[in-house]
Amino acid sequence: MKSASKVLIFAVSFWLVYFFSFSPLTAAVVFFAAFIFVYSRQPEKKLFLKSTIIFWLSSYLISQSEYVLTPLVFGVVWLFLVVLAYWLFGLGDLIFQDRGRVYRNLNTALFFITAVLFFASDKSAYFLMKYFLESAAIFMLFSEAITVLAGIFPKREKTVALVLGLAAVEFLWAIALLPLSFFNSAALLTLLVFLMRDFLDYYFQGKLTRTLFLSRGTVFIILLVLILGTSSWRI
Repeated sequence: MKSASKVLIFAVSFWLVYFFSFSPLTAAVVFFAAFIFVYSRQPEKKLFLKSTIIFWLSSYLISQSEYVLTPLVFGVVWLFLVVLAYWLFGLGDLIFQDRGRVYRNLNTALFFITAVLFFASDKSAYFLMKYFLESAAIFMLFSEAITVLAGIFPKREKTVALVLGLAAVEFLWAIALLPLSFFNSAALLTLLVFLMRDFLDYYFQGKLTRTLFLSRGTVFIILLVLILGTSSWRI
């Protein structure tokens, strides 16, 4: 089954849930059926399993979000998710030559989506549960990124990845306390996670140099100022 057909199945499923305003239970059944049908036809299943689970669960939660109400917002979100579906299914179908670059884009986008879902939610209710779920997603995406980008390494490298995952969870907690909009909070967390994953990737390759560190640090400062400067601070 070609990747385009799988993307079409996802796109139609998401559109049906929105257009007919399915209940949460009916929407869950539709997404689960589409997930089983597509996943069972993936040549390479296990390598991208964590991204696959997070992508489908996030898509379901987005379809039930109060922010995806107007046709314009739905169209933008739908198109964005279709692109991610193409990357995800294409990776599983082995259609990309530069799989590393495509996976980095997918991994970063999934970090951003899960962060948006967390920060956009009502954190006055079930905060600890939502924090736990977002932390689990962060660990899952980090651990998969190590496997895909760095391969199998000794325990020392895995320990580094675990430390970075814990650091990302701490950043999540700290950013949740800042008076930022949910979009800027998600962008800030994604920026921090992207840099940590980038440094980890270069560290595994033995290419982590002072010049690289300074260049990434400069980019980080510029983007940080941009994010904070465009934020509508609220208390």
